[in-house]
Amino acid sequence: MARRAARRVFIVWGNWGPYHHARFAAARTRLAEAGWQLEGVQMYSSSGIYSWSTAAVDGVHDMGLEPPEMQFRPVRTLRTVVPLLVRRRPGVVLLPSYWHWSLMINVFARALRSRTVMMNDTHAATSAAGTYRMAFKAFVVRRFAAGFVAGTLQREFFEGLGLDGTKIFTGYDVVDNAHFIAGAEAARAGRAERTAHYGLPDRYILSLGRLVAKKNLGLVITAYAALRDRLGVATPALVVVGEGEELAALVERCRELGVPTVDRHHGDTAECGPASVLFRPYASYTETPELMGLADAFVLASDSEEWGLVVNEAMSSGTCVIVSDAVGCVPDLCLDDETALVFPSNDAAALTGALERITTDETTRRRIAAAGRQHIEGWGLDRFAQGCLGAVDAAARR
Repeated sequence: MARRAARRVFIVWGNWGPYHHARFAAARTRLAEAGWQLEGVQMYSSSGIYSWSTAAVDGVHDMGLEPPEMQFRPVRTLRTVVPLLVRRRPGVVLLPSYWHWSLMINVFARALRSRTVMMNDTHAATSAAGTYRMAFKAFVVRRFAAGFVAGTLQREFFEGLGLDGTKIFTGYDVVDNAHFIAGAEAARAGRAERTAHYGLPDRYILSLGRLVAKKNLGLVITAYAALRDRLGVATPALVVVGEGEELAALVERCRELGVPTVDRHHGDTAECGPASVLFRPYASYTETPELMGLADAFVLASDSEEWGLVVNEAMSSGTCVIVSDAVGCVPDLCLDDETALVFPSNDAAALTGALERITTDETTRRRIAAAGRQHIEGWGLDRFAQGCLGAVDAAARR
């Protein structure tokens, strides 16, 4: 059996997208400076949630498991991961959460005397609250050597489950801010050309993400219809970007409220003018900062959200953010009327008021966008790298 590489660290994710690669690169450099050797592990070749695809990257072990990561095949997991653990013998293993394959790797890594670090962005409002389930979570969480979590709400939740607060580090949920800054600024510089390229209206409010129930897009449509009733043709368009099972219901909701729609999912090539809703398919990693940068504002109305990385993206893009108070990043990123406008979850009237204010008050819109852009500088790849190093060091000292 190979001798343990005490200064080797594994970081494991199911399917790696652009966010994971950017975080990995930053953490690898920072850990190397501290004498650690960071290696990545990709479990699955497709996500099952996100439509991203990634190429092979130096330093990342690709397990190549199928089907997508949301499904679990324990025997195949054991046959691929355990030999890697035995062969490489990492001193510390960072694992996402505590669900099926991650929990299995946790057990075998600890059996091989590796220290494990939990990476997580769950908080109290997004965690299943059954007594037995919470007891099981607490049992598992207390056996991690350290935690690497998103922010304030997540730290409070896992400390409440019994993980030592001195071994919990924040900064897990970040994006490559530079990517979004560059893309947004380039789009603004060539606004006319990029607007025409994407078939966008001159002014619009943006919603970007999966079209699923928890994103509460029905509330956004309702609030937008009320805004349209107030402002008429002066209302910027609403552009809804993404894929998901809620699409048909959202288009129907627009029709019920008398809001004109353009549905690019189904080949509608009509021009989208003011006071209308444009439904557009999934945006790639390259397209997202451009769509953000051209928008008047970005809105996230989720009634349940672990963190909300899309808020990081919007702030980095220099776009004014309107966000529900149920979104997990709010305590850390969104100070109301300073770095964002925060409205009470499920309050359509409050959302309409926020949309109207941003739409009609350019000074406020620019002020909030600039403050958000400045604030998010402290929540970039450097923060992830430092938090990762802190958790690894804490786990090694345990």
